[in-house]
This record gives sequence, C-alpha cells and structure tokens, in this order.
Amino acid sequence: MNVHTLGRALLTAAALALVAPVLGAEPVLVVRHTHHFLVVSPASVVPAITLASRSFHTYADALSAEVLDADSVPRLTLSLPLGETWRGPVPGPGSPLYLVVVRPGMNGVAFAADRPWGVVAGDAGLGSNGPVPELFLYVPEDCARFTLTCSATSPNEGARVVLTAPDGATALVLDGEFDRPDSREVAVPAPARGKVWSFTWAKPQSVPAGLDDVVLTLDGRLAPLLWPDRTWAKVHGPTVWSRHRAAMGWR
Repeated sequence: MNVHTLGRALLTAAALALVAPVLGAEPVLVVRHTHHFLVVSPASVVPAITLASRSFHTYADALSAEVLDADSVPRLTLSLPLGETWRGPVPGPGSPLYLVVVRPGMNGVAFAADRPWGVVAGDAGLGSNGPVPELFLYVPEDCARFTLTCSATSPNEGARVVLTAPDGATALVLDGEFDRPDSREVAVPAPARGKVWSFTWAKPQSVPAGLDDVVLTLDGRLAPLLWPDRTWAKVHGPTVWSRHRAAMGWR
C-alpha cells in the first residue's frame, strides 16, 4: 500500500494535527472499536505517540495497534493490556505520514502524538465514548455540500452535536438519542469553502439521555478528518485533501 492507497484509508479513517493535546487534558477523546489516526510530520521527524487503554464494564478485549508509514510499511505492532499506557517514538527513519490503526474492541483507547494528528470520521465514523473535545474539519474549495450522520444504538445514550460554520454561525444541530441514524445534508456556501468548520458535543436536550457512545460519520467531497486544533486543520487540511482527492481519482 503506497501513499495514494494510504489516502484511501484516510477516507475510511484518519486525521492530523501539529502539536498533540496532552492526554490529561479535559475532555479526552476516547474511541471504541477500530479507528484510524493520521500523524503528519512535515519535516519527516520521527513522532512519539501515546496509546492509553481504557476499560469498560467487564469486557476482556485488549488493545492492539499497528503503525504504518507513508509507504504502508509496518513500523510498529503492539498489544496492550487493559488499563495500561504505551508511550514512545515510532521505530525507523522519519516519514511524512503515519497511519495508526487501533483496535480496542468493546473497550476504549485515547491517542496522542507530538506531531500533527487527527481521527478519521469516514465510512465507519468516529465512535466516541463520553465527553468529546471540540474538533475541526477542513472543507475544501470544491465542496458544495456534505452529509453528516449521527447514530447511537445503545439505549439512553445520545448527544447534542453542533456544527459551526467558519463565520461562527450555527450551521446544524443534531440533538437526540439517535436509535436510528439521523443524516443531514449540509450546504456549503461559497464564502465558507476552503475554510475550517467545527463540531462540539454535549448532553442532549431533547431527550433524557446521556452523552455516550455516539458515532458521527462524514461523507462528501472532502477528506473526513477531524482535528483537535483549528490551526492544524487550516495549515494541513489543504495538503491532506489534495492527497485524498488524488487517491480517490477525483478531479
């Protein structure tokens, strides 16, 4: 799998950032089931990553993870017992991109890196557990619309997801328990293209449910990458979009 194929994997999951948030900050993004993170290192500096396993209920699933470089060469494979944390540099020489695949099963994992990173919210979506930090999306110049879907199949669990446009106006609010997927098309006016949009999560107001186990999925002519920092999205979003567009064969 080469860099172009890696761009395809980006559509199904991945993301970027310039300086990673500290895992001890609040709130921390915790994901369950298989997710993909993209780490970007513009100067091909070897990044250090952090993987923190989180245990839920009585599930026995351990965390497995794999790190691939821009040429899809495996650099690191590990298995982490429940509740433990692994920190360290990615082995081998520097690469401009790294794809980190995490498989916590029914349990969870928190991720961070000392280089730009992000999480993919494509096909399988971003499946968050509990509170979620504000996340940012770069919408490219040629994206006239995209689709946002929320689902939360467990009972009494849901969210209030607010999408904010670059000018600060509220573009969309999805509030509910989402026992059935709720999909909405978001129109992107010309002045808002080539700019950064943002998502926030909160406890739902329309139903008596908690903020938990919500899956957010993005679809459209964009790279479905959610960044934990607005500047990261602004600086790296155009480059990632160009790679992704080429990989998808879009003109």
